[in-house]
Amino acid sequence: QLKSNQILFIADLMQPLSKLERRSQATLSQQLGLTEEQSRQMLKRLDSDFYPLLQAELECLADQSSFAKPIQYFQSLGFHAHILEAI
Repeated sequence: QLKSNQILFIADLMQPLSKLERRSQATLSQQLGLTEEQSRQMLKRLDSDFYPLLQAELECLADQSSFAKPIQYFQSLGFHAHILEAI
């Protein structure tokens, strides 16, 4: 448990803001060596094997856990990183 004013850094897959985000992940994965089929399977797994949060859900969880509103400091194709300060 963090003491007041201590900081937690987190990074995780978040709910996409648009369909373009997931399509971009597929395109990039193919450029990095996956086949089209492997890329499709990756997108399916992102939908079925993970539980990506919406920004509002993360904010609610932070509040329930005695953290200030999360501050996003990084984002790259679905992965977001936040700073949370313990209250």
